[in-house]
Amino acid sequence: MVVTNPSTYVFPTLKTNAPYGMGGVHSGGEAAAQLRRYLAAPVTIFLGQEDLGDENRNDGPEAVAQGKTRYERGLNAYAAAKAEAQARGWLLNWRLVELPGVGHSAAKMFSSRQALDALAP
Repeated sequence: MVVTNPSTYVFPTLKTNAPYGMGGVHSGGEAAAQLRRYLAAPVTIFLGQEDLGDENRNDGPEAVAQGKTRYERGLNAYAAAKAEAQARGWLLNWRLVELPGVGHSAAKMFSSRQALDALAP
């Protein structure tokens, strides 16, 4: 899975309710098992380092709690995944790819060498 500059993320936490986290979706041990599965999934967060604008960005309170910009939200989502996996001793199969000089542009993101590498089988 490649996630590219979204306005919001499903943070890898049971403390925040869906759709901004995984809380309230599963109960008991099933919730922890699904969180572990989420962290082990092959996820690439692909960010344009200049994606700082607010055009068509969700800026509701829950979204802003994830970060001020799409770029910051992506960094925070990855950091949260890394911290959660480390704290629980679980596998993290996520990676972070940043593209310098690119904002919220699908054309520039997906025509880059980094995108070709991220999407390679």
